[in-house]
Amino acid sequence: MTPKDCQHSRMELPQAEPPLSLSIPTESVIIVDGSYANGLYGCALVAQTRGSSDWVWCSTVGTCSNALAAELEAIWSVELWAVDQQVNKLSIVSDSKILVQALNQKKCPDWHLFATFSSVLCLLSSFVFVISCLLRDVSSPMWTSLLMSLVTLITFLKL
Repeated sequence: MTPKDCQHSRMELPQAEPPLSLSIPTESVIIVDGSYANGLYGCALVAQTRGSSDWVWCSTVGTCSNALAAELEAIWSVELWAVDQQVNKLSIVSDSKILVQALNQKKCPDWHLFATFSSVLCLLSSFVFVISCLLRDVSSPMWTSLLMSLVTLITFLKL
């Protein structure tokens, strides 16, 4: 898995509250997603601090072997961003139930990913964190707002 580019940007959007089913015990929440096609991945993160209308986003692209590897790259991006921003307490939200369970149980879900998975676990141990799985409900106002923001970013970046 080789990242090719990572960009950070800050934007102000109307504040959205997380769904009631999602408990965010930390001040910082980071929503991540990865995508995979034909040996390439793209992943993005959107971060917000409680009480702020500023959203920070980061996207990266590179090569990997499968969709689970792309989701793992998304988590890795969160960790690198958090280290860079000196954030040590965070909630990570992903829609990859398999990866969230694997990280919480500290069991690699695919031996092909063992090296990266081990690196992610090692770096996660330096944070106070909560990692949660949230299945997408596209009718939810939070997801609608987030998806519209990501579409705007993708259009702007012409990815």
